Amino acid sequence: MVSRLKIGEGGCRHETWNTLIALIDDIAERFGGLIYDYRAEKSWDPGQAVCAELYGPDWSNAPGFLRASHIADSEPVPDGTIAAAQRLVAGQCKWTEDEPDGE
Repeated sequence: MVSRLKIGEGGCRHETWNTLIALIDDIAERFGGLIYDYRAEKSWDPGQAVCAELYGPDWSNAPGFLRASHIADSEPVPDGTIAAAQRLVAGQCKWTEDEPDGE
């Protein structure tokens, strides 16, 4: 999500963006540069993985994402974003694992 926003433009960045950026760094450290999502049969970068966790495998077309992509960096990150990033850092996202047996 961060890559779609103009961080730093138009004033002071809201503190939640700094938290999210730190979590994205932690996600990159845990998983590396790409995270495979068997639901979408695609790999996401860490920022996209947060979007996939929050909005689902078709996150780029989700109404919530489309609204969020227009939020100014002076506003807080959308509800649920920090929690989604924390789940990724903690390894609590089932879709980041190998495809479950029988599916």
